[in-house]
Amino acid sequence: MCGIICAISKNGGKEDLTTLVKEQYDKQAGRGRQGFGYVAIVDDKVIYAKSRYHTEILASLDKIKGAKAILFHHRIPTSSPNAVSANHPIFISDEKLLDNKYFLIHNGHISNFETLQEEHEKEGFNYKTATPCKKSYYGKDTEDYVTDSEALGIELAKFIEGKTKKIGCTGLYAFMLLQMTRNNEPIAIYYGRNGNPIKFYQNEKLMLMASEAKGLILPIDKLYRYDLGTDKYDCIDMREEADDFYKNVTRITPNQEDYSYEQEELGFNVGKIAKDLEFPVPENYFWRDFISEYSTMDENTRGLVEERDTLVADLEELNNELLDNIDMTDKNSIEYGHEIIKEARKKFNDAKELDNEIRKVVDNNNAYLM
Repeated sequence: MCGIICAISKNGGKEDLTTLVKEQYDKQAGRGRQGFGYVAIVDDKVIYAKSRYHTEILASLDKIKGAKAILFHHRIPTSSPNAVSANHPIFISDEKLLDNKYFLIHNGHISNFETLQEEHEKEGFNYKTATPCKKSYYGKDTEDYVTDSEALGIELAKFIEGKTKKIGCTGLYAFMLLQMTRNNEPIAIYYGRNGNPIKFYQNEKLMLMASEAKGLILPIDKLYRYDLGTDKYDCIDMREEADDFYKNVTRITPNQEDYSYEQEELGFNVGKIAKDLEFPVPENYFWRDFISEYSTMDENTRGLVEERDTLVADLEELNNELLDNIDMTDKNSIEYGHEIIKEARKKFNDAKELDNEIRKVVDNNNAYLM
């Protein structure tokens, strides 16, 4: 298990992406603290860093100011040990076989990566993540072990450039991929998943995607492209042929203002849909813990507290239900989301009324104080 984060400042904005990424890392740090790295775009230049230690990588990240985009990765090693050579972002490049360069961050496991590695090396690719390790490290009779993510990165690069008809990876994965020219000029950010989570949120100024972010769930089996020159979006089904994909991406121009109906539902121009599905409980809303605060409480007041606490627990379950199941490409799912929001609004209002009633009782009665 690993954590991936991508923050993008939109339309020439100067958002503090460094702070945003660090705050999101703190929220999902449990996904991995054994290997770190990031790639950032600052003044149209690509900067990257990798480390075994979070203090070192965060100190480096603090030096990034005015970034257009930051892709950040933290890991629990699965296919290779915690080593700088194996940590993300994974660099994908070959002057003879690929037209562009790439940096990949990935969460998941590519179960057929050894087969893919053999195929790629026959094609002429040279794997760069080979890491010395003990023969018994993963029960393999080898002293050099590559990360499975590199196989995914090569497959994605080949697919994006139309050199293959499909992405040949099996297993569960979520990824974010920075595409650059051979001269290291940033072109686009690609992202997608086939099972492992990516949640996203955006407003007029920025876009945030992460393994455990608050927001909408990215639909599966779609490859998304964010054009860094135009701040426009496009997507296709990852199961479509690469020829169709190339037809789609060439439609992205600075003058393109129209979005498809599907893209609107996906959240690219989410507007009213996202607002309607906003959970009614503010993220920082404070529920007082009356049972712990007060040593004595009459039976009637205690009953009110228990009723309120039940509603608060119900709200948490509804919020998780919304985050885990909403699919912005499915009308039935959106309607289901509206039902969840409707129920949550009622429970939140009922809980607030009970909360206010309890506060009046306990705050006006010194006998309740500890």
